[in-house]
Amino acid sequence: MKSRPLSQAMRELLWAMLSHQKNPQGILVISDERTADALVRRGILRKDPSGYELNENEARLALAKAAS
Repeated sequence: MKSRPLSQAMRELLWAMLSHQKNPQGILVISDERTADALVRRGILRKDPSGYELNENEARLALAKAAS
C-alpha cells in the first residue's frame, strides 16, 4: 500500500518535534491537533495522556520520502 505524501503542515510539525528533541527548551506546544492526529494514524506519532511521543525513525523516513 502506497502512503500519501506528507502535507506541508505535517512536515513542519515533524521538523519542529525533531528540533525540540535535539534542544528541548521549555515545552513544545502542538496547536494543530488535526495534523497531529493524522500523524498518529500514520504511526509517526503516538498519543498518550501526557501528550505526543515521536517515533523518530518513522519521522525521519517519512521526511526523507517527502524530500525525494
